[in-house]
Amino acid sequence: MFSSMSPLKSPHLITLADGSELPLLCSHFFHSHCVFQDLATGRMIGIAKEQDGLYYLQHEDSKECTKQKGLTSSHQMSSESWSSSQIWLQHKRLGHPPFSVLKSLFPFLFTKVSIESFHCDVCQFAKHHRTVFLPSNNKSSKPFDLVHSDVWGACIYF
Repeated sequence: MFSSMSPLKSPHLITLADGSELPLLCSHFFHSHCVFQDLATGRMIGIAKEQDGLYYLQHEDSKECTKQKGLTSSHQMSSESWSSSQIWLQHKRLGHPPFSVLKSLFPFLFTKVSIESFHCDVCQFAKHHRTVFLPSNNKSSKPFDLVHSDVWGACIYF
């Protein structure tokens, strides 16, 4: 049983009935309940139902609990959105690898979503190539008289 959660702190802290606080890695709050998930696997590890301002953790099996309480659709939606956000996060962190590679690295993230639903604009634009510099008639008489630079990219050093 716990009475409140502070979502602005990292990690989230759950205040127990005796006043002590416990860290929580991931949770999803809904109107009448909250779902706890393992951050690494996305697997649901518990459900707490709100009664009179307190959240009571269910001791039942998680699959049984979702079926009996009618929480399947909302939990499924939160699980899908969590998986999608984790897939995008890993895609960006790892330097935009193909989603098929991500599926082989993180198969648990693709249990409820398909590869075809992900399209990255950055990956598409990276496949486009610009033309090379045209031959120039400008010839320098001394070294470093004429400097060629890439006008498309930012120049950090002068």
